[in-house]
Amino acid sequence: MAASVSITTGPEVPGSRKEVYGVITFDSSYATGGEAVTLAQLGLSRLDYLVVTAGIGYLPTWDGSLTTPKVLLYRQTAATSAFIEVPSTTDMSATTVRFLAIGA
Repeated sequence: MAASVSITTGPEVPGSRKEVYGVITFDSSYATGGEAVTLAQLGLSRLDYLVVTAGIGYLPTWDGSLTTPKVLLYRQTAATSAFIEVPSTTDMSATTVRFLAIGA
C-alpha cells in the first residue's frame, strides 16, 4: 500500500518555485523507513523542500530525499519518553499530516 496525498492549494508560483499545500493520509500498513510519496503526488516535477506538520500523537519527519521522499512517523514511548519510529505494519490509515512542498 502507499500513502495518499490530497492537494488543498497549489501549485502557487512564488518567483521561480511552486508551493503546494495538502494532506498526506497514511495507509493501513506503515513501512519501516517511512511512507513513500511521489513527486507527482505532491504536484511537482522537482522537490526542493518538504515540510510536514504533526499528526495527533505522532511526530512526522521528511527523510530529506529530493527524488524519492518518504515521511516517517515517530511516537513517544511510555517507558523512556524517547521518540521511536512507528513499528512496521502498524495500521496508520486514520493518521493524516499537513504538508508544504516547494519545488518546480
